[in-house]
Amino acid sequence: MLRYVTNYDQLLIKKDPESLVSYKGPITPSVIAAISEQLREEVNISEKVTNRLFSIFIELAQNMQYYSSEVIRYAKEEERIGWIQIFEKADRYELNCGNALEQGKVQKLAKHCDVINQLNRDELRKLKRERRRTKLDKAKKGAGIGLVQVAILAGNPLEVNTLNLGKKYSYIVLKITINK
Repeated sequence: MLRYVTNYDQLLIKKDPESLVSYKGPITPSVIAAISEQLREEVNISEKVTNRLFSIFIELAQNMQYYSSEVIRYAKEEERIGWIQIFEKADRYELNCGNALEQGKVQKLAKHCDVINQLNRDELRKLKRERRRTKLDKAKKGAGIGLVQVAILAGNPLEVNTLNLGKKYSYIVLKITINK
């Protein structure tokens, strides 16, 4: 279900004692590596939960790196912008990430998440296998497996929120909950 963020303040990074990671900026391989290392050092829970959190973070960070519509250009370089915040709660981790996307892509992504959220674990695994066998569209960078895998790993619904940025773009926020 697509929810709308009503206030830009809801997207601002705020200092929070439960926050393990707070980052907004270019999503580059070096940024992904640095945050990954920080997660490995700071998450002191079972290896299984740590691996799930790490894998979900990598998938979502790469999605922002590939698909964000917010771009900075300099010295013939182009980097996409995203936002990541990871919280540790008593019984769970919350991974929030967001980036600007074209309106049509936001609606398509929200529908994809709705489909994913309606499936149980076995149905998600079946969907993942089917998508692997599907011939890739050359215009796409993947087969739509990433968010399916995120849902399998998280074991919880994918929450989708958006903030309209005008006629052409919206800011999309995904919240993933990983139980400890």
